[in-house]
Amino acid sequence: MRNFPGPLSREDLHKVDAMEFAQQRAAACLSGGGLQDRSSAALLWNLLILLCRQNGQIVGSDIAELLVQGSNSDGSCKTDTPTLIDFSEGAGPAEAPSLFGDDLLTGGSSSEGCRGALQGYTQLLLAGRKKVFL
Repeated sequence: MRNFPGPLSREDLHKVDAMEFAQQRAAACLSGGGLQDRSSAALLWNLLILLCRQNGQIVGSDIAELLVQGSNSDGSCKTDTPTLIDFSEGAGPAEAPSLFGDDLLTGGSSSEGCRGALQGYTQLLLAGRKKVFL
């Protein structure tokens, strides 16, 4: 406890103080350069905040919402670690030819339909409607 001072060392601990401390630590994880996986460390602090806010009672949809907070609307995640293929250098990713082409029934692009379906499934999971999702 001496090496990691925080609100837990006090005798009169309030839930709000613990949540503010966890928010400060999550922000420090995202801005600090000493950690290798900053987003995962911040996610753990945000999970602690969620546990404090809901008195230790969380369900799967709460965790799903916490996990989806760091993702983009197209389903990709914002990461600060390099990936195996770095598209930031050069002219950017070339448009890959589709294996299946356009949707033969509607004539529309299949990627637009997938993107809409993904957003719909995400909303169902966030609402806790797992059976409808499946």
